[in-house]
Amino acid sequence: LYAALERDPTAVVLPTAFLCGLIIGTERELRGHRGQLRVCILVCVAAAAFTDLVVTLAEPSNWGNGFGAIAQGVG
Repeated sequence: LYAALERDPTAVVLPTAFLCGLIIGTERELRGHRGQLRVCILVCVAAAAFTDLVVTLAEPSNWGNGFGAIAQGVG
């Protein structure tokens, strides 16, 4: 796992986000809450993908703006 993370962090981060969304969405469906499985998975994977883009492409001094935009879009 560490070697894969070192080579391509996106290959580990996105499946992990998918699993987190799957767990959260399943729990919400079992409890009868409004957030559905597909929506939870989509939000988790999209937030992880945008975070990966910010970390990969933006200057470290400008990460705050990117993370703020992600938080505003999710929240």
